[in-house]
Amino acid sequence: MMGHGRIGVGTLGCGLLAAMCGCVDSSQPPGGPPPMPPPPAVDLFDRAEPSLQPIAGGGVSGRDMRLLLDFSYVDARARRWTARARAVTNGATIPSPLWPILGSPFDADVLFAAIIHDYFCDESGRREAEWPDVHRMFYEACLKAGASPRKAKAMYAAVYHFGPRWDKAGRLLPWRARLGLAEPKAGWEKLPDEAGPAAATYGGTDPSEEARSKLEAAGRRIEAFLEESDPSLEEIEAFDPEVRE
Repeated sequence: MMGHGRIGVGTLGCGLLAAMCGCVDSSQPPGGPPPMPPPPAVDLFDRAEPSLQPIAGGGVSGRDMRLLLDFSYVDARARRWTARARAVTNGATIPSPLWPILGSPFDADVLFAAIIHDYFCDESGRREAEWPDVHRMFYEACLKAGASPRKAKAMYAAVYHFGPRWDKAGRLLPWRARLGLAEPKAGWEKLPDEAGPAAATYGGTDPSEEARSKLEAAGRRIEAFLEESDPSLEEIEAFDPEVRE
């Protein structure tokens, strides 16, 4: 029986001989190990810019645009969020009284993200994702679109506290009704489940004076909160921007 030392010497000798003769170790695949696959492309938009067409007369909101081609954002977890062609976008998931204070969804550094967000707040998109995930995606997409971290947080605060919410079946919850935003008598169009496209959801007419006043006060509270600190998303969610009487 051979000793362990003798086997080691023999193995070493065979390895040296193979190296001297230029022999290839048949235990390795030709050309060495296979190359590692490239990492997946994440945190990006799939087009340099979306293809949008204004709707004649501005549509229901006066600022409606139709998406002509699919437009996608791939988040940091490699989840693809695709706004489908022919979807209507108007930025109205952020109530317009907040725009002068926190920023407009039509700003160049937010627009791409707002298009994706509008789609997933519409009836079709709501069936694909839950509202907390959609609003978080919007924050990440704002950063990728070019918004500063502070502006992206302002946009997130706006949609988290005053954007739509829905149940797991995609049915809208009466979240915005507390400010009169979803009630036709308050000056807004009917909910999309009653009236159809997203353009008719939030932006048909201006909100009532009472709702506008409440939103402007809330926007100023959010603005002050962001200026006083650099809150995390969780702290933004826990913050109450509404002025209680």
